[in-house]
Amino acid sequence: MKIEFPKVPPDIASSLEGAKVVNIISFPVIVDGRRFLSDITFQALIEHFGAASEASTEIKQAFESGRERIHAATREQLATNGSRAVHLTARDF
Repeated sequence: MKIEFPKVPPDIASSLEGAKVVNIISFPVIVDGRRFLSDITFQALIEHFGAASEASTEIKQAFESGRERIHAATREQLATNGSRAVHLTARDF
């Protein structure tokens, strides 16, 4: 399986987890030529990547500094989820 992570700035968005709205950073992934978005929660970036708050500058800086670990965790999940979009939370680190 060939996995690529285009080097583009991350996008801030929101996602639903059950009935709860969760803030996320989404990032593109290309698996065997198929492009889709995966994401990581703000909470994971605060707990494991040093973001001091949910301010967009803090969150984006935490994502950039943790990009390699985030990509590694994404690769691990892609290997077991049938190459579908990955949603990373604090529990994944």
